[in-house]
Amino acid sequence: MEKQPISGGKAFYSAEPANRKSVLFRQVSYSLAILLAVCSGFVLSSSAGQNTPAVGSEAGVPSDSFEHGAWEALLRAHVSENGWVDYDALAKDRAALDAYLEQLSKAQVQSWSDRKQQLAFWINTYNAFAVASALDHVNSKAVGVKEVPGFFDLQKHPVAGVQLTLDEIERRGRDLKDPRMHFAIVCASTSCPRLQRFAYRGRRLDEQLDRAARNFVADTQRGLRFDAKKNRVYLSSIFKWYAGDFTGSAGAASEWFARANAVLSGQKVVDFAMRYTPADITQQIEQKRPKVSFMDYDWSWNSRKNHPESVKEIAK
Repeated sequence: MEKQPISGGKAFYSAEPANRKSVLFRQVSYSLAILLAVCSGFVLSSSAGQNTPAVGSEAGVPSDSFEHGAWEALLRAHVSENGWVDYDALAKDRAALDAYLEQLSKAQVQSWSDRKQQLAFWINTYNAFAVASALDHVNSKAVGVKEVPGFFDLQKHPVAGVQLTLDEIERRGRDLKDPRMHFAIVCASTSCPRLQRFAYRGRRLDEQLDRAARNFVADTQRGLRFDAKKNRVYLSSIFKWYAGDFTGSAGAASEWFARANAVLSGQKVVDFAMRYTPADITQQIEQKRPKVSFMDYDWSWNSRKNHPESVKEIAK
């Protein structure tokens, strides 16, 4: 997200002083040989100056991982704290974005053993292709993604050796059964959860998803708003659309009934949301058991142009 050179994982070796015993030198050489053998299954990435880091496995990380450093560099450079994207500036970094998308197309995620690595991959993949598609089809052409025919269900993207729509990418993530992913994937629209200024990674995924969940339900415009006077809690429509995920209802029929139940009462999805609400809001909802409504979804573009308050935030 902030545009700056990123230092990759460089391996450094400092030679022992010349006056050390030769046996010590042999021991160090032998240890180094073992280290090189152990690391033969890893990809060491390095960068210098203004170069964007290579995307691959990190040193010391299992080969079924995938390094998303290039995506994180773009997020830091072009996304504000509130999740609004400077698409004009991102367009100038299109080569770096395309290079990352190409790496996604070659990933062998189906062979990975770590489900958290898989989920992190699908979240980052969804967000990166959503941003790229918005850059191509919304920027100076439409008000939002809903005006673009097939944005979610027809446009195909090369991912892990196959062609997938955004809906299909999302389904790959949903199949891993962690509903917190809905607080992390961003469809380039105002009412989506904020686009975080970091890439999701398997080794930190629980922490990152919890953070995204807390951010979302604390956002009264996008996630959850409690009106004490009306004794009513307003939830994002995401809780309605994906009620089956939040309540653990599997299968098409169960998901339909979960959505219907959310519309009728909403209590189960409120219970899920309350895992991440601030303590004072949690207490009020528990005591008053308010009625539930769902916010209208704002499909306007999540660009900095639409949200000028984010201009200063990117410079922080």
